[in-house]
Amino acid sequence: MPKPQMLLSLRYTSVVSLFGLLFALNSCKHCLHFITGADTFFDRRGKAETLVLHLVDAAAQVVVSLYFGVFEELDLITRTVRVKNVGESTVRLCKCASLCLDFLHTDMDLITFNGHHLMERCLDRASLRSGVQSVGSTRGASSHQHNPFVILCGHQADEDSGLCYGAMLLYSGNFEAAVECSQYENTRMVMGIHPHHFCWTLPPNGEFTAPEAALVCSPTGFGDVSRQFHRAVREHLVRDPYQGKRHPVLINNWEATYFDFTADKLVSIAREAAPLGIELFVMDDGWFGKRDDDNSGLGDWFVNEKKLPGGLGALVPRVNELGLKFGIWVEPEMVSEDSGLYRAHPDWALRVPGRAPARGRGQLVLDFSRQDVRDHIYSQLKTVLDSAPIAYVKWDMNRSLTDVCRRPARLPPGRGVPPLCAGGVRIPGASAHRLPGAAHRGVLRGRRAVRRRYAVLHAPDLVQRRFRRHRPPAHPVRHVLLLPSGNHGRPCVRRPQ
Repeated sequence: MPKPQMLLSLRYTSVVSLFGLLFALNSCKHCLHFITGADTFFDRRGKAETLVLHLVDAAAQVVVSLYFGVFEELDLITRTVRVKNVGESTVRLCKCASLCLDFLHTDMDLITFNGHHLMERCLDRASLRSGVQSVGSTRGASSHQHNPFVILCGHQADEDSGLCYGAMLLYSGNFEAAVECSQYENTRMVMGIHPHHFCWTLPPNGEFTAPEAALVCSPTGFGDVSRQFHRAVREHLVRDPYQGKRHPVLINNWEATYFDFTADKLVSIAREAAPLGIELFVMDDGWFGKRDDDNSGLGDWFVNEKKLPGGLGALVPRVNELGLKFGIWVEPEMVSEDSGLYRAHPDWALRVPGRAPARGRGQLVLDFSRQDVRDHIYSQLKTVLDSAPIAYVKWDMNRSLTDVCRRPARLPPGRGVPPLCAGGVRIPGASAHRLPGAAHRGVLRGRRAVRRRYAVLHAPDLVQRRFRRHRPPAHPVRHVLLLPSGNHGRPCVRRPQ
C-alpha cells in the first residue's frame, strides 16, 4: 500500500526514517513572522497575527513549528514550517512541504495552471479521483509548464458562485502541489518544495524553514479568490516604489535589433518613442562581453565598448536627455562556454563529473550555491549599475537547471536545487539598494526593493484572462509584440480590434 502524502520526512539514523510528532505547546503573536532570505507576505498596517504550533518528536529529537499568519481583513492565511534539530546527532530532512490541508470529502474539482513558452498558465480543471493528482516542476524553476498555484472547488463553482480554496506557494524553485483522495473519501492537499533532489542536513541546533504558502477561501467563486489574492499581493507582498501609482510605460529594443545594435541605433529608437508617451527605455541582451549571438558572452558582465563607445556613462545621459529613464537586461545565473568567465572558471558551471554538460539556449548554469560565484557576479553587476543612473533591471532566466549533482564539499548543509535557488535570492537581497526595479522572466528571485514581475509576451486581454487569477493586473510587465518574429513564425499576440 503506498504511503499517503506527507508534510515532512526525515532520517535520523542510518536506517530509521519514521516520524512521530506530538503537540507540545502553542503561542500567538500580534505580528507577522518573517523568513530570512525568502519572499514572504509582510504586514503593512500592523494588524496581522501569527499562531505557532510546536510539535515534538522525542525519538528523533526534532521540534517542528507550524506558523499560521492571519490577515483577517484579507481573509488570507499564510503558512510555513520550521524544523529544528534539538538533539546531538545529525538529522537529514528528506521532505519539508509548506502546506498540508485536509478535507473530509472528495467531491471537488482540482484546477491547475499549465502550459508552455508563450502559452503559460492555461486553466486545466478535472474532478478528483482516488489516488494522487499532482503538478510540479523539477526544472529548478516553477517553469512555464506548471504554476505553483492551485484551486480546489465544488463541481458547479464558477466566476461568481461556489466554494473555492486557493493555494499559492511563494517559491521559484522545484515545487510540488499534490492532492490525494484516500479510501476513506478524505482529501489531502500538500504543497511545497519538490522532494526530488532535496536532502537538507540538520546538524545539532540546525534548522530549516520551508517557503511560505498562502491560502484564501471564498464561497462566491473564482472572482473573489482572485480579488483576495490581488489585494494581498499588491499591498503585502510586492515591495514596489510605484505602490499605488501608475507604472511607467516602457519600450524594449529586443525585437527591433536583437544583438545587432549600436549606441546611435538605441538612441534613435528612444527618440522615436519619446513623443509617444514612452517613459522608460530598456536595453536588452547584447550589450556586454563578446555577445553577438546567444552562444557567447554570458558571464562577462562588462560593457562591450565596440557597440557602446564610452560605456553606459556615455549612453544613458543621451537617453535621459530625451525624457526617458534607462533600464538594462541581465541574466546573472547563466554562463556561455565561449566567455572569459568560463575559460577562467569552468568548474563554476553545473555539470555531472565525467559527463558532457546539458546545454539549453547554448548556455550553462552557474553554481550559485557557491559564495565565490555569487561574489564575482555581484561585483560585476555592481560595477555596471554604479556606472550610470540605471532606473530598471530586467532579470532574465532563459533555461532550466540541469546537471545538479551532489557535491558535499560545496553544498553544506543542504544539497540539490534549494541551495542554488537560495543563492539566486541572495544577490538581489544584497544589492537591493542598487536595484530599484527588476523584471524577472520565468523565475522570481528578488526581495525588498527588487520588484517582483513577470514579463509576458501576450496582449493585455490575454494577460487579464490567464494571468489575473492570483496576481493583480498590474503585476506582470506586458511586453506586447505586433510581429511573429522570434516566435518560430507563430503570432505572439492578436492585434487589438
